[in-house]
Amino acid sequence: MKIELLQILQTNISWCMRPLWKICILSASIYVFVFLNYEKRPSISFETEFVEENKTEELFYANFTDNSFAYQFLQHPGHCNESVELLIIVLSVEKNIEIRETIRQTWGASKYENVRLNFLFSSNISTTNETDVILTNLADTYDNLILKVHSLLSYKSTFCPNASYVLKIDEDVILEIPRLLARIQNSSKKISSEDSLSCYVWKNALPKRERNNKWYIPRSFWPAKYFPNYCDGPMYLVGKNSVDRMLNETTKQKLWKLEDVFWTGVVTKAQNIRLFEWNSFYLRSPDQMKSSGAKKCWRKEEPLTITCHGFKSTNEIKSGYSELLNVTCNK
Repeated sequence: MKIELLQILQTNISWCMRPLWKICILSASIYVFVFLNYEKRPSISFETEFVEENKTEELFYANFTDNSFAYQFLQHPGHCNESVELLIIVLSVEKNIEIRETIRQTWGASKYENVRLNFLFSSNISTTNETDVILTNLADTYDNLILKVHSLLSYKSTFCPNASYVLKIDEDVILEIPRLLARIQNSSKKISSEDSLSCYVWKNALPKRERNNKWYIPRSFWPAKYFPNYCDGPMYLVGKNSVDRMLNETTKQKLWKLEDVFWTGVVTKAQNIRLFEWNSFYLRSPDQMKSSGAKKCWRKEEPLTITCHGFKSTNEIKSGYSELLNVTCNK
């Protein structure tokens, strides 16, 4: 580059011997300035900077027989401390800031040393001001719910391995944490274990065969008449000894679109993981809050109901949680 600039300078000096010498001297001065300052510019390599940045992020892999995906946790609250028994992870959407704040102020406000509450969602941004958020770079679509749950289980396995349970719960579900803890810690009747899942269990469910149905499953993909028993998707409790078994099983299975059927039905059946039925604890719609089932007692002391699904707005979450708290059982 220096040689080229010198050649250009010599040419301009020769040209300056001709008429219009003032103009040519100005032109030569400009070339001299460029020549003297060219090497002072900093060297920038965008590729190097990008590669170095990615080296600081651990990659996680969701591998299936017909596809593979890599993803990262862009931000997360870190490892659970040794006292955490129950890790609650709410599947959320980036834009639903008010929903997350309402959950923090209602059913998520209960503070227990052995319970940790986090929200998981995907985003194109690398950080958020919400300190209880687990942020992934997965595309946030309905078809990617299976991958979202994979990231939830991977987070549990990697950052909270000693927690006895992880609760997967959607943001339109309300929960009474003290009642949930009472069920988990109850020793008189076995309704959960670290080797199993606990949930509202669907039995003999039929695949949707209509092509225009959102949950369409062609016979070529699943020829059996029924799905295996599986958990209702909005909430299920996973024991810590089941987490890695479920993650490892994906390498033997095709990629599905139905998150609940896949994770809690196909995968658990293949791994011979037990499903504890929590159907009597779980209300599937707000209308059931006033039903006789919601007023049943557990151990003749407190309401049987611990959770209810179907609250779409902040006001619905607030009123629904208040109603859940005030349910009285018929002793």
